[in-house]
Parts: sequence; C-alpha cells; structure tokens
Amino acid sequence: MLKVTDRTSKQEMLDYAESELGIKLDAAKTKAELLTEIRAIEKEQGIVQDEPQEKPNDGEPDEETAVKNAKAEPGKKPKAAVVLIHQPQAPDEESEPDTHCVLGLNGRFYQVKYGEEVEVPYGIYDILKNCKQTKYFAKKNPQTGQTEQHSKVVQRYPFSLIRLVY
Repeated sequence: MLKVTDRTSKQEMLDYAESELGIKLDAAKTKAELLTEIRAIEKEQGIVQDEPQEKPNDGEPDEETAVKNAKAEPGKKPKAAVVLIHQPQAPDEESEPDTHCVLGLNGRFYQVKYGEEVEVPYGIYDILKNCKQTKYFAKKNPQTGQTEQHSKVVQRYPFSLIRLVY
C-alpha cells in the first residue's frame, strides 16, 4: 500500500485511489485537493496512514520521540541537545578504548565523554547527526565462491538523542 504524502505525485495519487481505494478521482483537481480527498476516503474506509509503524529500540528515545517530547513554541529553534555517545570498541585487545570524542564547531572544540548524557550546542548535535564514514569488508559470494569487497556507510560516532533544549 502506498503511503500518500504531499510529496506523492498527482498521477501516483490518482493511480492509488483507483487501484487501492476503488474510486476514480477527478484529474482536474489540484494535488492538495486530491490529497485531502484521499485522506477523507481513507478515514471512511478505516485506513489510517498517520500512525507511525513501531520500530524496535533499545529502550532509548529516538530523534522523532525526543523532538515530539520537547514542547516548543512554534517557530522556536532548539539551542542545545542532550546526547549520549556510545562507547566504541577498542581497535585491538592490547589497547584501551577511547574515553572521549572531540568535535569542533566554529573554532571551538568540545570534548564529550562516551557513555554519559551530555548537553551540547545544537550545532554539535547536527555534526554528530551528519558525521558518516564508510566501512569496508570482505564477503564471500556464495555463487562464485570468490571473496568480494563491499562497503556500507555508518555513523562515525553512534549516539542517541535524549532530548532537545529550547
């Protein structure tokens, strides 16, 4: 089933209404009018798309939950965030794991301890959110039996957003 949003094209909305809802809508209507009509029809038929699907989490709030929990005035932007940066593994058994993460913003450096909830400026939270790295690994192809190189993009510093501060 298609999740109809304001980004869904007009043609996709018309096709969805015809195939999934069994109703032919007027193609002359605007995209906004089609969206409103589809929502009303879905409500009549008991189809609810606004409900977020439950995602498994580790007992820690995700970003959406933290943003919803922060009761902010409309138009007000957060000035800080409380984050918990997860402890990385040690590179090998002989060396000790790092204890702090150092992040820079506008010429200032912030030393954030791993495993503790810390309030940081919103810019640091934004840096953490966008800081990615590519991990490379070898994987054996079951069809050819040869080892192939694969990669995936992951967060450089895995963290959890606890709450936003306004």
